[in-house]
Amino acid sequence: MEATTLSLRNCHRAITVRLKAAPEKGEWKWSWHGKSEHSGFFSETFYNIATNIATGESVEVKDIDLTLQEWEAVKWAYDMNLESLYEQGVRAFSGTSHVPEQRSMQYIRMYETLLLSDLEKIPEAEREAYYDKFKNWVCILFSKQSSILSPMITGPARFNNRRNTSANNAYDKAVEDFNKWRGNYAKGVLRRIEAAKTPEQRAAEEWENFRKELLPTMTSIVDIDEGRARGYNRALFVSSLYGKIERKAHNGQSALVVAALDYIKEYSSRLRKPIFTPRHKVWELAETCKWREAVRKKNAERESAEFPVEGCTIVVNYAENRLQIVYDEKPSAAVRDSLKKCAFRWAPSEGAWQRQLTTSAISAAVHVLFGSDDSEAKKELSNKLYQAL
Repeated sequence: MEATTLSLRNCHRAITVRLKAAPEKGEWKWSWHGKSEHSGFFSETFYNIATNIATGESVEVKDIDLTLQEWEAVKWAYDMNLESLYEQGVRAFSGTSHVPEQRSMQYIRMYETLLLSDLEKIPEAEREAYYDKFKNWVCILFSKQSSILSPMITGPARFNNRRNTSANNAYDKAVEDFNKWRGNYAKGVLRRIEAAKTPEQRAAEEWENFRKELLPTMTSIVDIDEGRARGYNRALFVSSLYGKIERKAHNGQSALVVAALDYIKEYSSRLRKPIFTPRHKVWELAETCKWREAVRKKNAERESAEFPVEGCTIVVNYAENRLQIVYDEKPSAAVRDSLKKCAFRWAPSEGAWQRQLTTSAISAAVHVLFGSDDSEAKKELSNKLYQAL
C-alpha cells in the first residue's frame, strides 16, 4: 500500500505509521488523540501517540500539520472518507465558529462514522454508489451551514436575524431530508436483499429463527429436570413449547413443524428425561399440519362467500384464509377503534379490515357490527358465517 503523509485531515484514520526520516525503524502503532492537555480556559492541546511495534518505544506527536507531516500512514482504518470536503467544511463554519478548521474536522469525522455504520449494512456492489450519494449530501449540508451566521463572529451591528432564522430552518430541513434519505435507502437495500434470496435461503433463515425461539424454553425445562431451576412449574414450560409448535402446525408450516420435532427428538436423546414423553400430543402435530395444508389447498380453489350487512359486506375469503369487512364508506373513529381492539387490521391492498379466518374472528366481527344487541339479525348472521366456515 502506498504511504501517505499524515495531516490534520487524515490522521484520525491511521492505524500504523512510520517516520519519513527513519523508515528503518519500522512501523509504529498510531493512537489518535491519545493524550490531551488544557492550555487555557477553553483551549485544549492534543497529542497523538506513536508506539514502535518492534521496540515498544513511544513518542508524542503534537496534533498540528507541522509535526504530523514528519510521519506517513502505512495502514488506514478505512478508505472511504470525506477528507476532500475539508475546505468546504471550513467555509461552512466560518460564520459560526472562531475555529472553523477544528469544526470542519469534527463534522467530517462525525459524518464518516455515520457513513461507515451505513456501509456495514449495504452489499459490496452498492457501496461505491452509496458513498458518492452520501458525500453529495454532506456537500449540501455544508452549503446550508455556510449561510448561517453568528453575531459573536460577524459582530452584532445590523445583524439580519430574519435572514439567519431562514438559513437555520433551511439547514434543519436539509438534515431532516438527509436522515430520511438514509432511512429509505436502508429499507430499499433490505428489500433488494430479501428479493434476491432463494427459497432455500428463506427456509433456512425461517428455521434458524424458529429454533432460536424454541431453545430457551427447552433449556429451561432441562434446568428444571436437572435441579438448577427450583420452584418453577415444568408443565407450564412444556405447554408453552407445545403451543409454539402448534401455532406453526395450524398455519400449515409443515417444514418448520417436522424440523422442530426432529430437533426436539435429537435434543432429548442426550437427556436423562425427554422434553416430551413418547405419548405426548406434540408428535401428532405433523399430521395436523398435513390436514391444514390439504384444507388450505382446497380453500384456495373456493370462491369467497359474501354476506351484505347494512353499511358493509362481510367476506369469507377462503383463498387468503381471512375474514374481511368491507365498508361502503370509511368507518368512524369509534368503529375503527373497535375493529382494532378485536384484532382486525386495515389491508389497503384488499380495501378491507381483516383477520385470520377462525371462529373467534366471526364472533369478533359480529360483535363489532352489533355490539351487545341480541337481535335476530345478529343470530342469523352468526349462523350463516359459522356454516360458511
